[in-house]
Amino acid sequence: MAVSALVLLGQTIREIRIGRGMTQQQLADLCSRHRTFIISIEKGRQNASTMTLIRLASALRVLPSELFGKFTKSAMRSSVLSSESRDDDLDIDRIRLG
Repeated sequence: MAVSALVLLGQTIREIRIGRGMTQQQLADLCSRHRTFIISIEKGRQNASTMTLIRLASALRVLPSELFGKFTKSAMRSSVLSSESRDDDLDIDRIRLG
């Protein structure tokens, strides 16, 4: 079973945060967000905006693109196909993943 893009993103954020020795509260404070929001993102339950991802990356001292390091074509396909707002013209095989 493929893991969703939100779960992969959350796992990556959590791993980077722990690697930096940060708590969820510290990350939340740096991003001007609530700790429960960080928890929801790390568990793949919350879809973060572009600006929130940029703030998270900045707080974690990584490039925003590094938050997407675990993405694979199958994860992208799974997330796109399970999305309620599917775009029938989207060709997942044309998306560059690295």
